[in-house]
Amino acid sequence: MSTTGEKATDNPSEESESATSSRYLVVALIAAVIAVFAIVAARHGSDSSAQSTDEAAVTYAVQTVVTAANTGDKKTLADRTCGDVGLRMTAGDRQVVVAGRKAADPDASVPVITVRDFHYTTITGDVATTYGRVLGKLGAAAGAEKIAYFALARTGDTWKLCTAEIR
Repeated sequence: MSTTGEKATDNPSEESESATSSRYLVVALIAAVIAVFAIVAARHGSDSSAQSTDEAAVTYAVQTVVTAANTGDKKTLADRTCGDVGLRMTAGDRQVVVAGRKAADPDASVPVITVRDFHYTTITGDVATTYGRVLGKLGAAAGAEKIAYFALARTGDTWKLCTAEIR
């Protein structure tokens, strides 16, 4: 008998089985923690992948409308615009990006512009905003480079450009 109040075991195999059970428990706990981290990492990866896919779709939608305005593709303009951009396109105005008021330049209604360097894209549900660098004929400022703000709305699987203005 032990003098410390502990029960002495006469069978060393009981101690060995107890230690083995403890090791299995520790291994099982470590495996469970690793599994939880793997699940969290996988979910985070799929969320960021979906986000980058949506961001690419938003950029593509802006580029599609700008190209359609540059080439006079009225069907694409009708299908891919909404809001104030849609109203202007329906009225026959092909100036996608405006600077608060219509320019006095008679060629401003048919600008040839490019948009690149999209930044600060935010997507909340079916609404997205982004900023892009616009280069081209913007009213009287031919060859001007400006930053434009774009707001889009998703209808089904299609992003539509609703607002586009120089900031």
